[in-house]
Order: sequence, then C-alpha cells, then structure tokens
Amino acid sequence: MRTSRPLEFLIVGGFVLSVSACAAVSLVLPGDAVTLRVVVMGAVVPIYSFWSRSAVAGPATAVMSWFFATGFLVNGAGELTFASADVVRALVFLALGFAGGLPVLSRSRAGSLFGPVRTGTASMSRQNS
Repeated sequence: MRTSRPLEFLIVGGFVLSVSACAAVSLVLPGDAVTLRVVVMGAVVPIYSFWSRSAVAGPATAVMSWFFATGFLVNGAGELTFASADVVRALVFLALGFAGGLPVLSRSRAGSLFGPVRTGTASMSRQNS
C-alpha cells in the first residue's frame, strides 16, 4: 500500500528535481540547443507530477522548472525574462504540471485535489465479513 507523503516534502522534492535536471541538461546538451534543453526540462514536469500524486506539487514543480529553464538554459545568465516566448513557455510548463496529475486525480476515490482520502471503509468491510 502506498503511504501518503507530506506536501512540504513533495514541493522540496520538485525543487531538487528541477535543480538537478537543469544542471544535468546544461552539462549534457550544448548551449545552442535551447529548444532541446527546454523540452527535456519540460518532460521532467509531468513525470514528477504523476509520481507525486498531488495537484499542488505538480504545478509548483512546473513553475520552478520554468524558472530554471528560462534563467539558466534559455538566457544563460540566471536572469528571468518575460517576453512572449517566455510566457508561452511558462503556460506550457504549467499545463504539463497539471496534465501529469490528471490520471492520478481521476482515479482518486473521493476526487480530492490533494491526493487520495483515507477512509475507514476497508476496516468496516472486514468487520462485516
């Protein structure tokens, strides 16, 4: 059975993943392959969102990944910019963060946005058997 993880740990995990992915991408991919660098960073977001089973941690990781991708992989100087391409990139990252959590949220028994709700139905069914 999967145990629930505190949201604080999930957000910190998303931050560590974003930093690690940015560092790995900057070391492995050449500086002129900006689009490929952003695609790899974007691919990390829905995977973590799906794994975390949280509608908050996924988008939070998306925003942090966008910060690092824009600041270090696109601009290269650690400066955030808000040109039209940057805003579009931010919206795509957010969409990926929400989309990664959709399969998990649709399977949630109670439909909670913050993960599965633990109820006493399993113990009740054992007593009735």
